[in-house]
Amino acid sequence: MIQPNIPEGTIRVVVRGRHAKSVQDGTNETRTLKESGVELCMAVRDEYQKLIDYLIAIFGPPAYASSMWPRSLITNFLITGSEQISQDSRLTLKISVKKAPSPKPEFGNYYDWAKAQKMTIPDILKALVANPSLFGNQPVDDALFDNEDFIQSFSPENNLVVTFDHEPVISYTAAKYGASEDDIGLGECQAFIFYLNAKRKIIGVEKFVPAATVKEKVIPAGQKTSTTDEPESDIFASPANAKH
Repeated sequence: MIQPNIPEGTIRVVVRGRHAKSVQDGTNETRTLKESGVELCMAVRDEYQKLIDYLIAIFGPPAYASSMWPRSLITNFLITGSEQISQDSRLTLKISVKKAPSPKPEFGNYYDWAKAQKMTIPDILKALVANPSLFGNQPVDDALFDNEDFIQSFSPENNLVVTFDHEPVISYTAAKYGASEDDIGLGECQAFIFYLNAKRKIIGVEKFVPAATVKEKVIPAGQKTSTTDEPESDIFASPANAKH
C-alpha cells in the first residue's frame, strides 16, 4: 500500500504532477504527447491510483485540474482516467526554462546552454530555483502567486486536488515551502504533494516518485541519464515541513 507522510493538522492535499513528454512541434495550444509520454502515463497509472485511493479514504473525493494546454490535460486524463478535469489558467506556464536567457550568447536560451553542458532537466530546475535571477525578466513573482492561490483556493469544496501541469513553477513553489534542494526538479510524471491546514496554509511538501519515472532514458545529446536521483525503491522523498 502507498502511504504518504501526512503532517498532523492536514485537512487538504494538492498533488501537483509534471506532465509527460510532449512533442516539440507546434504551439503550446496544439502540442500533445509523444508516444513515449503516453507510455509513461500508462506505466505510472497504477501507483498514482493507489496514492489517490489512499488519499480519498481520508480527504474525500478529488477534484482534477490541468492548465489550458493539451499536454497537461491529456497527461491527467491518461493517468487518472477522470472525465471531469477543469482547465485553470493559473496553471498555464508563465515562466519557462526556454525563455530564460543564456549565459553564453552562442546559445539561444538557458535550456539550450544547459543541455550543451549535459545537465539533466532536474539539474536545470535546481539551478533556476536556487537563483531566480536566471529567469531574466520573466514574471516569477506572478507565477508563484498564481500557483499558491491555486493550491489554496481551487475547488474549495474538495479537500483533495490532483493536477498534472508544468515545471519550473511547481518546484519553485515546493522549494518555498520546505522541499529539500535534492528533491527539486520533477521528472516527467513525478509530483510534489502539498499539505494544507484548516487555514489553507501549506504546512508540508513531499515528493512522489513512481518507479517508472526513474528508468534510464536516452536524451538528445546521446548520453544515458536518469530522470531523477531518487532510488527506485523509495517512492516518497523525505517529507519536509513548510518554512512559511
